[in-house]
Amino acid sequence: MKVRSALGSRSVGGQVCALMLIIVTLLVLAAGATLFLQARGSGDSQARGRALTVARTVALAPGVQRALESRNPSMTLQPYVEKVRHRTDVDYIVVTSPGGIRWTHPDPKLLGRHIGRSLYPATAGRTFTDRLPGVTRSAPSIRAVVPVIDDRGRVIGIVNAGVSIPSVGRTAGRQLPMVYASTACALVLGGGGAALVARRLRRQTHRLGPAEITRMYEHHDAVLRSVKEGVLIVDDEGRLLLANDEALRLLGLTPDAHGRQITDVGLPPELAGLLASGREATDAVHQVGDRLLAVNLRPAERDGAPWGSVATLRDTTELRALTDKADRAYARLQLLYEAGVRVGSSLDMEGTAQELSRVAVPRFADYATVDLHEAVLRGEEPGDRDSPLRRAGFSGIRQDPPLRRVGERVSAFPVTQRAGGTGQARVIAVEQLPSCPTGRHTIPSGWAGWWRTASARC
Repeated sequence: MKVRSALGSRSVGGQVCALMLIIVTLLVLAAGATLFLQARGSGDSQARGRALTVARTVALAPGVQRALESRNPSMTLQPYVEKVRHRTDVDYIVVTSPGGIRWTHPDPKLLGRHIGRSLYPATAGRTFTDRLPGVTRSAPSIRAVVPVIDDRGRVIGIVNAGVSIPSVGRTAGRQLPMVYASTACALVLGGGGAALVARRLRRQTHRLGPAEITRMYEHHDAVLRSVKEGVLIVDDEGRLLLANDEALRLLGLTPDAHGRQITDVGLPPELAGLLASGREATDAVHQVGDRLLAVNLRPAERDGAPWGSVATLRDTTELRALTDKADRAYARLQLLYEAGVRVGSSLDMEGTAQELSRVAVPRFADYATVDLHEAVLRGEEPGDRDSPLRRAGFSGIRQDPPLRRVGERVSAFPVTQRAGGTGQARVIAVEQLPSCPTGRHTIPSGWAGWWRTASARC
């Protein structure tokens, strides 16, 4: 239940800690079992080697060959072999004749009796080891058999040395505390390491669970893909960490730009420098290709220390175009408003003409003139369209233009041009102003059927 509750923890760090503890415990237990088996196997090998060493030592000891060739070998060998047995801590050393008659034995009552087991291949002069039932005790033992060979190469005796299995177990048992201690240390170190890793992971994931992290990722990914503004995240070393689809489109970048220096992805130098600097910016306009982007940049902090910056990009190209159109429309409306106010403020014809020319300069032209029929200036009907005109209003950027002044008669244009302007109330564009005999220029144009206005760039 504890394992299940740990694995069901909402925190990613808690789940990782539980899994690591389980894995470490299994590994340590497997390692401990392996060490125990190795220690036990090593005990068997050591016991086999010890028995073989003791048997060879007795077989090659000085005086053993002479004692075996004597009439009563037990008298000489029994005290010597027992002394060796006690010193070497083996369970038994039995010296027999090639036929299996015991000359030595831990139990003196068995001297002179047949051993009751096969001694081959020691009788053929070869050494061997085997596992036998108990000899001096009920427990089985590991036996080493070594032949004693005289100078002529004959087998004159056989030395049997054995170590019981309990003795082997005691040897392995002496190694168990070290195995247990190593296992316990490994468990403690593994558990401590798992706890440290889990603690760090919990701090980095803000104690969120897998479902919460997945949901947060899906939400953030959906937001970054759906917003119409570009979003950039740059670390404190100037590397591009994140750019959503809109940012890649506005900046003309490819997805492989992530992880590269922001100054090396092909952005204009001024924009790249702003993003790399991390300084705060609000609606800073930068041109990227044929787009005008408004950039907002804010530094980002983590635990009170700066780690990068977050920038948003907004395409203002269409907005600026609409703003320019609105500004131009507003300027025209303002002009019409001023013209209406000025023209309608007086009933004096000449004053009205002068105000009309002032409204047009410098908004529409550098110079503007208003010419009226002389009959209109006298308060009469204008008559036919070929009647003489007189300049009633003038305004310009200079006061000495090459144009006729207010009050002078204007009759330099042919009747057809004047008729097109005054008779049909339409504008006539003249690329080159014709000269009159006095050397001044006149600008034809028509307005409201009876007035004629004109403007020209000098």
